[in-house]
Amino acid sequence: MFAPKPQPPSCESLSIDGAGFRVKPDTLGEERNSPVTQQTGSSEAAGNPPGTSPSAPPLGGPFRAFFDDDGLRPIWGILIFLALREILIYCVYPLAETLVRLPASPVGVIRPRLMIAAEGAGLFCVAATTWIMARIERRPNSAYGLGGKHRVGNLLAGLSWGFALLSLLVLALRAAGLLAFDGRRLFGAAAFHYGGIWLGAFLLVGLLEEYLFRGYLQFTLARGIGEIYAWFQTASSPPSRSRAFGFWTAAWILSLSFSLMHTQNAGESP
Repeated sequence: MFAPKPQPPSCESLSIDGAGFRVKPDTLGEERNSPVTQQTGSSEAAGNPPGTSPSAPPLGGPFRAFFDDDGLRPIWGILIFLALREILIYCVYPLAETLVRLPASPVGVIRPRLMIAAEGAGLFCVAATTWIMARIERRPNSAYGLGGKHRVGNLLAGLSWGFALLSLLVLALRAAGLLAFDGRRLFGAAAFHYGGIWLGAFLLVGLLEEYLFRGYLQFTLARGIGEIYAWFQTASSPPSRSRAFGFWTAAWILSLSFSLMHTQNAGESP
C-alpha cells in the first residue's frame, strides 16, 4: 500500500505575518458560501480588506513603525506631505516669478497678475503633493476633501455663504466708519473686466487655502486623532463616534492654525 501523496497548500491558505509565510487551514469552500464573503467579494477581489478603502497593505517587523492596517501612519503622512510641499515651493515659486515679471509696486499695493501667479503656483504645489500622497497611500484624490455625493451642492453653498458673510463684513465696516467709498474710477466694460480679474485671483486664494487646510491634512489628522479616541472607547461604542470626534477635533486645530498664520499678514490683523 502506498501512503497518500500530500497535497500542497492552495494560494488561499498562505498568508504573510511579517516574519514569513504561514499555512492556514483551507476553509475556502466554507467562506465562499458565507454571507460576509458574498457581500464583500468585490472588495477582496480588488485586493483590499473587506469594507476598507484602497490603502497600503499592512507590513510586519520594523515597517510597523511606519504602516498600520490602514496604510501609512498619519504622523508620517503629514510630515512627508509638508516636506514634499516645501520642496515643490522651492522649485515652482522661482519659476513663476521668472515667468511673470512686473515692475515694482508701491508698498501695500498688490497687482492682480502677481497674485494670480503666486496663488496659482501655491495651488499647484498643494495639488501635486496631494496627488503624490494619494499614490503612496493608494487612495483616490477625491478622498481628500473633494469627494462625496453632494460636492457640487456643497461648493455652491460655500460660495453663497462666503459672498453673504463678506458682504456683511463690508457693510459693518462702512457703518462703523472704517470703510469709505469715495467715488468710481471704472465704468462699463472696464469695471467688469477689472472685477473679473480679481474674482479669478481670489478664487485661487480660496482654492489654495481650503485645499491645503481641508484636504490631505484634514483627512489624515482626523484619521490619526480618531485612532487615539478609539483607544478610549468601550466595546459597545460605534466606530463612527471616534471618527466624528477625530474630524471635528482636526477641524478646530486646523482652523486655529489658519487664524494664527494670518496674524503675520500686514494690514489684515491688529
